[in-house]
Amino acid sequence: MSRHLHLEVCAGFANRLRATISGICAAEDLSASITLSWPREAVFGATFTDLFDLSASELPAWISFDAERQIGLRMCNSPTDWERVRDNPTIRIKSYGIFYRSNEERWLQWLRCLRPKKEFVHAFSTVAPPIGVHIRRTDHNKATEYSPTHAFVQAMQEYPSDTAFFLATDDPSERAHMEKIFAGRLVGVTASEYHREFMQLAQCSLILGSNASSFSEMAAAFGGRPLRVISAI
Repeated sequence: MSRHLHLEVCAGFANRLRATISGICAAEDLSASITLSWPREAVFGATFTDLFDLSASELPAWISFDAERQIGLRMCNSPTDWERVRDNPTIRIKSYGIFYRSNEERWLQWLRCLRPKKEFVHAFSTVAPPIGVHIRRTDHNKATEYSPTHAFVQAMQEYPSDTAFFLATDDPSERAHMEKIFAGRLVGVTASEYHREFMQLAQCSLILGSNASSFSEMAAAFGGRPLRVISAI
C-alpha cells in the first residue's frame, strides 16, 4: 500500500467511533494504509487501545493506532469534505463525523468487528437483556427540545410493569427522576464514563434513544439493536 491516510478523531466516544469506521472504509477502498489517532482530550480521556482489544478485533496490519496530537490536519466531516482530499498522495485529516460510507453493510461489519476489553462488557442480572434508555441533555439542544423527559416516561410505561431498563444519561437529575418513577426497575452499573454506558447500552434488547444523538444511533448500530427515537414532535 503506497498511499497513507492519517486520521485524528475528536469529540465524544460515539463521534470518534463513526469517524474511525469512515476512515477504515475509505482507506480500504483507496488500497491505503491508515493510522488512527485517538488523543486524550478534556471531552474524552481514553485512547482506542484503552477501550478495545486489538488482538480480539483481528484488525489487518494496514490499520494502526496511536494517541498523538497532530497539527496541520484538515477537518473532514462529510462526503463533500472527503472528495476534496481523497486524491492527495498522503491524506491528513481530522474528523468526528461519517465522512465516508459507500456500503452500509460493510460499514457495520467493520464497526462490529471491534471487541471491547473485558472490563467494559457488562453482564446484566436480569434473565433477559433490559431495554436501554438514552436521555441526552447538557449541551445537546435538539435532544433536550425534541426528546423531553415526559416522552421517555410515556414510552417506558408502554412496556409491561416488570420490564427492566438500563438508563444512560449525562444528567444526574434525569437519573434521580427516573429512579423515583421506575423504582427497582433500573438495572446495570451507573457509570460516569460515557464509553462504559455506551457498551452497556449496546447490549440491551432495544434502545429508546434521543433525537439527533450519535450516541443513541451508534450504540444501536454497534450492538445490532433496534433503535426507537423518542420524540414529542
